[in-house]
Amino acid sequence: MSEADNAAGRLKKVLLTDKIKAAYGLEDIIESDVFHLLENYFESVEKIGAFLSADEKGLIDIKITAKAVRAKNNGIILR
Repeated sequence: MSEADNAAGRLKKVLLTDKIKAAYGLEDIIESDVFHLLENYFESVEKIGAFLSADEKGLIDIKITAKAVRAKNNGIILR
């Protein structure tokens, strides 16, 4: 691989990373919104984790993790 290819690859990685960091605080906002959503359906929701990264095509990969003690039995099925 040539130096130009390496430089182009590094530049692409920097640009894709900057694309996500441009939305500073977005992970915190997503965590808060998902936490409040899950509280409607689950008891004792623990801290939510939201992780954003960009793939080689520039698409944003969104990963969300959460834990809860149990689902609420509210008897309602949403369609």
